[in-house]
Amino acid sequence: MKKVVCGPVLVAFLFLIILGCNSGRRAANKSPSFDKSPATQAKRRQAIDEMIRRRVFTKVEKPGELAYVWVTPTFYALDFDQKKDLMNIVYGYYYEDDSKLVRIFDSMSGKEVGTFSLTLGLELE
Repeated sequence: MKKVVCGPVLVAFLFLIILGCNSGRRAANKSPSFDKSPATQAKRRQAIDEMIRRRVFTKVEKPGELAYVWVTPTFYALDFDQKKDLMNIVYGYYYEDDSKLVRIFDSMSGKEVGTFSLTLGLELE
């Protein structure tokens, strides 16, 4: 398997995307809620589109109840916190509370390689 190295430009870009998108998360008494304002949702959509453009994701969709993300070798090269933060952006784009799940698939094999939820966090195989 080809080893993918994330350059400093991609890491810096990810930091800025994550910082901008996670600022839309609001604390609540019992369960978290997300800022669903058009401006924040536009930032999240822009971040998702940019991750697709940069080949971190190949596809992000919500065909039914759950959101699906297909990840590439570039995603695997990120550190755990960066992966978690990107999944949090996807979660915030599609969901309003902490009761849902994002399913993560390998873009090359099509196999499910993990999940992300606010209650369980990021779980990767």
